[in-house]
Amino acid sequence: PRNSVWKDNYALHKAQIVISPQSAKTQFNYAMALRDFGHAKKAEKHLFEAIKIYPDYTDARWGIGVLAGDR
Repeated sequence: PRNSVWKDNYALHKAQIVISPQSAKTQFNYAMALRDFGHAKKAEKHLFEAIKIYPDYTDARWGIGVLAGDR
């Protein structure tokens, strides 16, 4: 069951990325969880992967801007 991996957002999205790495939304969610836990470089990689999967995904492009603002 999903409850077993929902310790926090990071754990949930880390588990989901294994199941659905081809999903732009999953890539985005994992990236933002990574950011929240201080892993900006890894987050950026997953945001670019989301854009590669779905070039018009505005949330992923927004996430790139958020990371740039964090610097």
